[in-house]
Amino acid sequence: MGAALRCLCRRHGPAGQSGRGACGLEPGHGAEDQRGAGVCLGIALALGKHGELRSLDRRTCLFLALSGLATGLSWLCYFRALQLGPASRVAPLDKLSVPLVMVLAWLLLGEKLTVPVVAGGLLITAGAVIIALG
Repeated sequence: MGAALRCLCRRHGPAGQSGRGACGLEPGHGAEDQRGAGVCLGIALALGKHGELRSLDRRTCLFLALSGLATGLSWLCYFRALQLGPASRVAPLDKLSVPLVMVLAWLLLGEKLTVPVVAGGLLITAGAVIIALG
């Protein structure tokens, strides 16, 4: 549901903005991400957990920054794909990230692949391919 709302909001852009920014996307998207980071900081402040932010080491901060960068790039690619093709074909392909994470977790993190996990990953993959090709 949240992804659908973000898709609608970002696809149509903020009210009153008709120009296109980088990658053909609406100009206000970077500001939306900054507001999201501000909300997270506000929550930490409201819960009195802001002091714990200082205890983060450099490696953790690096991975947080890289994660944010990867997430931003992922969203740019997703919305560009929505501009190029119908959502009924783009969204199923996005769901292939679930089996990809399963495989990467098995390869890189040594997580166990059980029969239900493999079956679920195969079903997600099959469903995404069937919908995208259909």
